[in-house]
Parts: sequence; C-alpha cells; structure tokens
Amino acid sequence: MPAADELADRLPTVCGVIHSLYTAGHAPVDGRAAYDVDVCAEAVRLAELLHALLPDQPMPAAVLALLLLTDARRPARLDERGSIVTLDEQDRGRWDAAAIARGIALLNDSLRRSHGQADAYQLQAAIAAEHARGPSYDDTDWQEILRLYDLLVSIAPSDAAGLGRVVAATEATGPATGLAMLAELPPSPRWHAVRGELLAREGRYAAAARELAESLDGPATNPEQQHRERRREAFLQLAVRTPPDERGSPDVPGNAGSSVDRVFSAVGQRVLTMHPGDEEGRMLRSPGLKTAGKFYAFATPADLVVKLPSARVADLIARGRGLPCSPRPGRPMKEWVRIPAPDEEACLYYLLEARTFVSAVAENRRD
Repeated sequence: MPAADELADRLPTVCGVIHSLYTAGHAPVDGRAAYDVDVCAEAVRLAELLHALLPDQPMPAAVLALLLLTDARRPARLDERGSIVTLDEQDRGRWDAAAIARGIALLNDSLRRSHGQADAYQLQAAIAAEHARGPSYDDTDWQEILRLYDLLVSIAPSDAAGLGRVVAATEATGPATGLAMLAELPPSPRWHAVRGELLAREGRYAAAARELAESLDGPATNPEQQHRERRREAFLQLAVRTPPDERGSPDVPGNAGSSVDRVFSAVGQRVLTMHPGDEEGRMLRSPGLKTAGKFYAFATPADLVVKLPSARVADLIARGRGLPCSPRPGRPMKEWVRIPAPDEEACLYYLLEARTFVSAVAENRRD
C-alpha cells in the first residue's frame, strides 16, 4: 500500500488500469468472441481486492459498482446461436439481479463518501444503474441518462461517452437530435453504425445501409461484424419495398456515377471488370457487382446497367425509363438495360431487383 500522502496520486492510475482491463474483455476491438469472460472476471477480482483494501475510498467502490452493473447484463448479450442481442432486445430476466443490487449499493455508498461530487466512474456506474432500474428499454429514464452523459462528457470526454450521449439524446428527444450531435463527433466504425441506426429511425434506409457498409471497414469482433452485416441487409430490403419514382427521361444527361458507386459499396463487394467496352466504351474498367458467380450490375460514368427479366427490361424500355444495353459489344441481350442517371434510392432498388433475379436463376439451375 502506498503512503497516505501518495494515495491520492496513485489511486486513479490503479483504478484506470482495472477499468481498462475490464473494457478490453467486455468490448474487445476484434477477435472471434464478443467478449472475454476470463478477462472480465479478472478485472472484477482486482476491483474487489482494491475495494477490500480501501473500503473507505469512494473511487474503488465506484469502479467495482460499474463493473458489477455492466457485467450483470452479460448473460443476455448473446442468443443461443452466439449472435449479438442489442440492449433493446435483451431479456432482462437473464440479468444478474444480485450483481445489480450490490452494484447500486456500492454506488450509493461511494456517492455518500464523496459528498455527491461524482467522478467519471460514479457517473458511468450511475448510467449503468439507470439501465438496470428500467423495467424495459422503452421505460428507461432516458432524460436522466442524458443528464448523466452531459456531466460525464464535461469532466471526462471520450468517443465512447460521446456516442452514448448521442444514443441517450435520440431516445429522449428523437433521431434528429442524435444526428445533429453525432455530426460533432469524429467518425469511426461504431460512429457509422450508430448513424445508420439513427437514419433508419427516420426511414432513410438507403443512407442507413451505406453507413452500415462504412461501419464494416474497420476492426470489430466477428459477432459484431455479423450483426452489422445483418443490419445492413435489413436496411437494404427496407429501402426497396417500394419501387422508385421513374419519372426521369433517358435523354436528360445525368451525373449519377458517384451515387451509383456509393450504392455499390453498400450492396456488396465491387468487382473491377475488364470488358473491352460497348460501342461508346462505357463499360471499360467499370466497377461491377457479382452474385452466384455472375455479374448483375455495372456502373457507367453517369448511369446504371443491370440484368433483369426480359419482360421487365422490355417494359422499362417501352415506358422510356430505360435504354437497350449490352455489357459486351456486338452481343445484344434482352436481359440487360441501362437506367439513365438514377438517384441513390433508385440505384438500390434496381440493384437488389437484379441481384434477386440472378440469384434465383442460379438457384434454379442448381436444382
């Protein structure tokens, strides 16, 4: 034990190490598992030991409270398949009620000992306690959680605290507030995932899918990556439930190339094609998309070329909504059509329509 006159300087460092150890186990940056039970258990053991050594100090009690309240939710974080279950979907009956009760008691004792002057650990523990007190996600006191996050970011700003504050503000006042606050934070994979969820709250599913695609470009655990991929696919499907407004004229030049390219990255892995080009050289080295080993879409400088059922292609051409096109020169194909200057919502619709068609053809051939 350090001397009494050294304790104030050394205790925050020790508490910080224990909290960082727990965070490394509870929310690893990458790897196969969503969390590391052994690392979490070791951090809790060290927090227990520190509190036992310094029972009258508020900071060790707050750290232990935070770890217990957080760890209490661990049994409900994954389903039986090992997939992530978000907080709003968790079965609160699986939370560790004894750990929650002890964590709240430790937090209250810590706050009494600090005379109500909360440090960062006490504020984080108080946020976890509010989550634990709520009988359901919707019945959580989000205004109080937002107030606590406001205090937390004022004394210990961090990216994680900032994102937590965004979520609390969204639940308390709506997604528009959360999006405005999010714009003030530095982007990261989790930032993009949160933004995607907020955009989906506003019904902006195409943009939400793009944000989830961006969130996949960075380190994450396997379960987290799989969760984001499922959310991206769900948003893509929601984005195309209603056909796009096809009022554009094929004769009007467009500048949709960048939009098409952005949507490509949201839908799937882009493949650089090396076709010699059509009569205008439009397809030369253009990005394309494949499914079941077959191309179903290409990007031109301004337009989108997709493979659809021949009847659908004929209908689009007849109504002036598409132009005949072939991905290979001299080989006209009835199942290819060029969509002039589509906006991003239309891009998503036609891409998923084409992907579904080509996948179904491939599946039928296998059968």
